[in-house]
Amino acid sequence: MISPIIVWLLIGAAFFAADKFTTRYNLIYASYSAFTIAAFLVTGIMRTPEGEFQEYYSFFIIAEAFCFLVGIYAWKYAFRDVDKNAGMSTEEKAFYQSLKDKTVEVAAGGINSITGGEVVSAGKTLKARLAPYSSSESIEAGTKVLVKEVDGKVLIVAPK
Repeated sequence: MISPIIVWLLIGAAFFAADKFTTRYNLIYASYSAFTIAAFLVTGIMRTPEGEFQEYYSFFIIAEAFCFLVGIYAWKYAFRDVDKNAGMSTEEKAFYQSLKDKTVEVAAGGINSITGGEVVSAGKTLKARLAPYSSSESIEAGTKVLVKEVDGKVLIVAPK
């Protein structure tokens, strides 16, 4: 019989490979979860039923599957601040990336180097902040600015 440790390592490797070959689905958290369960089995935190407890093997499989699903959400929660685009749909990511190197207009209130501000593009009002190397401390409303970078849902802009 094949070891559950090997099974979870193979599942983790499969999810990891699938994540690297596709950009549509974010499967990295599933691979982290599978590797975590394999580590739990190796260290003895989770143990395979043996002897008289062998009849509870089906409950062991169900518990592993439950831990796998909980682990996906736990890893996603742990990396919520690292991956700025984690909560964005594919369309949102594409929209924000399409704004890079485009000209947008500063919304009412302007933008300053401390609190940032908002810009208007394609009828949408989006959060923005000045690029760190920007020569000015603030930009007035109605001024055209260039989007230099995209950081999650925040546009990094510089004067034109």
